[in-house]
Amino acid sequence: MYRVFLIVGIIGWASGSTYAQCGGILEPGFAFLTSSRGCAPFTVNIETLYLSSVPGTQYFVDWGDGTPEETFVQVSPTGVTISHVYPNTSIDCGYDVTIDASNACNPRGSVVPIETQVIVWTNDQVSIDPVEFRVCQGFAATVNFTDNSQWNCFPRLTRENNAPRWIQWLYGTGPAVNQVGGVRVNSILPVAFPYLNPAPATNPIYPVLAPGQVSLPIQVPATLPVDIGREFEVTLKNWNQCNPYDNNLADGNAFNPVSGNIINGDNAPQIATARIVIVPSPQPNFLTRLGGAGGPIQTIFCIGDNIYFDNETPAIGGASFQYTWEFYDNATGTGVPLNTDNSTNPIFTYSTSGQKLIRLSVRDQNAAGNCVAIFESLITLSPSLVAQIRVSDLSNTVIVPDFCQEVSSPFTPFNVRFTDVSVGTLTPTTQWRWEFFDENNILFRQEPAVGFSSMALGPFDLAYLNRGIYRVRLIVRDNVTSCETVDEVQVRVFEKPVPAFTATQVCEGELTAFTENSTLVSLTGENILLREWDFDYDGVTFTKDPAFDNQSVFTRSLGGANTYDVALRVTTSVGCSDLLVIPVTVTPLPLASFTPNVTSGCSILPVTFTNTSVTGQPVVVDRFVWEVNFRDGNGFVPVGAQLPAAPGFTNTFVYNFENVTIVNQLYDVRLRTVNIEGCERLSSSVTITVFPGTRSGFISTNYSPFNDNCSPQTVNFSVDNQTQSLNPTNYQWRISNASGTIDDISTGTTPAFSYNFVNATQAIQDFNVTLTTTLLTGCFGDSVRTIRINPVPSSAFDIDTILFDCNQLQVRLSAIQKGLSNYHWVVQENGIPVVNTNTPADILNYTFTRPVAGNINAEFFLDTRNFANCNSPVTNQSILVPVRDNINGSFTITPLVQSLPNRTVTITNTTNPGPWQYLWDLGDGTTSTDPTLSGHTYATYGTYSVTLTVTNNVCVERQTQTIAIDPIPPIVNFAYDPAAGCAPLTVNFTNLSQFTEPGTYQWDFGVGQGTSGATNPTYTYFEPGTYTVSLSASNITGQRVTEIKEAIIQVYDVPRASFDVKPKIVFIPGGIMFTSNLSLGATRYSWDFGDGGTSDQFEPQHKYTDDGIFTIILRAENENGCADTSRVDNAVSVQKGGQVLIPNAFSPSTFGPSGGQSGGGKNDVFLPLMRGVVEFEMLIFNRWGELLFRTSDPEIGWDGYYQGKLCPQDVYVYKLSAAYDNGERLVRTGDVNLIR
Repeated sequence: MYRVFLIVGIIGWASGSTYAQCGGILEPGFAFLTSSRGCAPFTVNIETLYLSSVPGTQYFVDWGDGTPEETFVQVSPTGVTISHVYPNTSIDCGYDVTIDASNACNPRGSVVPIETQVIVWTNDQVSIDPVEFRVCQGFAATVNFTDNSQWNCFPRLTRENNAPRWIQWLYGTGPAVNQVGGVRVNSILPVAFPYLNPAPATNPIYPVLAPGQVSLPIQVPATLPVDIGREFEVTLKNWNQCNPYDNNLADGNAFNPVSGNIINGDNAPQIATARIVIVPSPQPNFLTRLGGAGGPIQTIFCIGDNIYFDNETPAIGGASFQYTWEFYDNATGTGVPLNTDNSTNPIFTYSTSGQKLIRLSVRDQNAAGNCVAIFESLITLSPSLVAQIRVSDLSNTVIVPDFCQEVSSPFTPFNVRFTDVSVGTLTPTTQWRWEFFDENNILFRQEPAVGFSSMALGPFDLAYLNRGIYRVRLIVRDNVTSCETVDEVQVRVFEKPVPAFTATQVCEGELTAFTENSTLVSLTGENILLREWDFDYDGVTFTKDPAFDNQSVFTRSLGGANTYDVALRVTTSVGCSDLLVIPVTVTPLPLASFTPNVTSGCSILPVTFTNTSVTGQPVVVDRFVWEVNFRDGNGFVPVGAQLPAAPGFTNTFVYNFENVTIVNQLYDVRLRTVNIEGCERLSSSVTITVFPGTRSGFISTNYSPFNDNCSPQTVNFSVDNQTQSLNPTNYQWRISNASGTIDDISTGTTPAFSYNFVNATQAIQDFNVTLTTTLLTGCFGDSVRTIRINPVPSSAFDIDTILFDCNQLQVRLSAIQKGLSNYHWVVQENGIPVVNTNTPADILNYTFTRPVAGNINAEFFLDTRNFANCNSPVTNQSILVPVRDNINGSFTITPLVQSLPNRTVTITNTTNPGPWQYLWDLGDGTTSTDPTLSGHTYATYGTYSVTLTVTNNVCVERQTQTIAIDPIPPIVNFAYDPAAGCAPLTVNFTNLSQFTEPGTYQWDFGVGQGTSGATNPTYTYFEPGTYTVSLSASNITGQRVTEIKEAIIQVYDVPRASFDVKPKIVFIPGGIMFTSNLSLGATRYSWDFGDGGTSDQFEPQHKYTDDGIFTIILRAENENGCADTSRVDNAVSVQKGGQVLIPNAFSPSTFGPSGGQSGGGKNDVFLPLMRGVVEFEMLIFNRWGELLFRTSDPEIGWDGYYQGKLCPQDVYVYKLSAAYDNGERLVRTGDVNLIR
């Protein structure tokens, strides 16, 4: 027993009486009465040892294994004993146990909880990897099993269960009756099973420190079909510290169980089993089809056909097949295959003729060992001669027909010779055709002109000129199998690239900038591959600078002043190139020099500079620029430019230097010469010294241009301190404007002056104030200031009457001065302001409502402000507004809407009585002045506006009301014929409408169809379908009605008749022509074979009895009676003669003799293909000369059987005797391969 004590101290303060009742603050403590670690099921006992605990204290325990929290109540003074059982289901290895407590003095949550751990171990989860090894019947395999167990609590950083394990492998533990025979373990054939490893310390193995132990190698021999389903079982035993093999390890021997049971030890082990099972091996098989999965089964194919390999390998439960197809270019399957493929049903195409072997290997990936089975089959590729073209020049030198043509004329013709060098075996049924296509892919020549030639043609010489891709095709076919091969070559005439670049003309010492912008009209996606530069081309040898290969934008020094021939050679990715040479000039620098007439003097100092570089320039000068450095930190700045080409140009330049300081000033002068090429040179600089001069500086002390400065304005002027410091002897003030001098006043030595400026105009006026200051030395200087005086605007205005009627008087107030910034208008009625507005508008319109009683005395006021913010005085005027009359011109009219034949309305005049004049306008051209008009009758339908006008001097009142007389609405209807038929279907439509206007008809013949505005249209439907037709029309007033008839027209689809026949040449007697029906949408067929023979089958076969060339007609009809006819003129040529084609291999049916009848294209009967044969005999012999088969029936061949048994796979000898219709006889002997 282990006792662990834990005391947690808590310091607290409370009154002594409180603690006396409940024992004080609980201080946690506990002890394990059992170990805290053990094997499941494990019972743990814990004693609580809380200080200050009293009876009644509650303990709340969370055991950490997901069970509900338990509550324990203390009865004794010393604590409680708590207990918990952990079951044998542990996966977490250990648990976090939490104990909380509370009583009257210590509510729950106030006591620090106890947290501890309990470690619980369980048995290991034993497993073997893999659980099953699959071994194919007939194949041997060697396998090892691996201990893949999950050890409890291993590995783990804490709560470890790192004690070593015992494990043991047992071999052949399954039932002996179903056990695989001959199995060896570690190369030993056990005498009995189960078999144990004979090595010491292996039964069991100890110590095992981790999973992953491997069994002994198990050798499974090649098995028989009866072994399928049999097994070999392996068992793995496991013991850990919770179920140890040996309960007592203290004696130092882990292999002597206390119980003495050396088989299972002191405790039952954990056990897992795995097995080796014999499964069926793959049985590969396949068929060959043309085109795809739905194509016909056959063994003879054309070169280039897509051959679909239909994998017939039966599936095996639990297997995962990996397929490997090998396609050989021979009939033996030797050498390297043309291609391999791992798909289930590959498609492969052969480009050569002859017999080809295909090998299918099937491997079961889920089986141990090399479980691979193989199946082989032969196919035949036709034709025997494969088209091949040799391309050469006219001297028969083989060439690649890629040519580079000039971009523009003159163009070079390129001569090419095409020669037939087809490879393979030439047969009497071989035919040829050449096809030549131009650069637009249009066939422009064919040899022979029609069909095929029975002899080889060529060679052919052609010349090519235009840019483009030309095609030449040689087609070689077998006339019997209709298989053909095609070789095609291309003649490509590329356009040369167009080299282009620009280069800057630079000045001597500068880098020339080059920009390359060559172009290429691509034919096949080719591009410019190489750009090469020769910067001093001599016209003969191109010497490139490799540092600039493929440079397009760059700079380079060409050298001294000169003109250089720069050459760019551009080459494309197909080898076409061209050269461009451009002269590039490096311009010499101009000359720049001058002399001044003086180099010092008083301000203002005029200096004349003489340009001594006008003549002798290497290049024409564009301009001479004079620059001065005022030594103010801004460097040299231009002060003048002279253009030699300008009229009046001289070689001198004058500049005035001013010194406004009281010390000497130095100025540096230089000349910049720029020639017409933009090159420039600077002269040496010359220094000019300027002594101080006088000045006349003054300011206005009360004037600012930002003030309103409205006329009149008095401005004060004061001379500045710097000017006063020169002690002038006189200040002279001159006032002037645009008209001249206004005043000229001297203030002597007084440096102040005031002047009152008056602007009597309506325009802004500028006044110039000039101060002339005279020094004791006699030097003098002027300065000018401008004073701007703004005018005062006018507020005069005119009054115009623009409306005067019975209700209103409207006047317009127009200011005389326009364009001011603000007009302040005020309008008063009988002394009361009704308008008070500031606006930029110089016009104000105001409307008075004439009063019912008493005239209105109206007054108008205006003051203005211009854009200088100067205000005018106020101007006012007044008028009188008279009272108005009360007329109330009005009437009623009924009804407002009626339809023919009703057309009379009733009118009532509701105008106030008075001396008024009346005028009625009834809207139909009728008028009246009768004030008591009571009604009116209209002649026809329409919409009419009735107006009453009542006048009295200036008063005019009107009322208008609108009435409508409606016509009779339209009635729309139509008929049609026929209602159904085959496309194209023409339908006649008959218009049955009434009360409609002829020009308003609109027919819609259905969705996606046309429309018409005819009265009785005829329309043709070209597309099958059901159509809805509508007709809309209007009456004379535009009232429109639409009649829609749903799905009234049914147009049936028309089938398309099309067919092909093979062969195109049929030999008689015995020749059969086969039809291929390519028609679409038909259900019934009618064939006319041109010799009187007919058929209603879908794809009939036909035998001709007479020779000749026959036209074949096919009529295809659908269930609606719609039909189409296809006619092929000269479709087949029937000839008397003979032909015999003999295969070299066949694969008989394994289901028994067929009697020699062919199996429908399965190649299961050996029978020559014959045309025009009238007598026939075929004998079959084995390799020992034994006659196996004889037939004289051209429809019966050898099915591979002899005396009811299938002959073995071997090579057999045939002898064939035949007589043709033309009397020719044939005897052939040869070999045929029987393939199983």
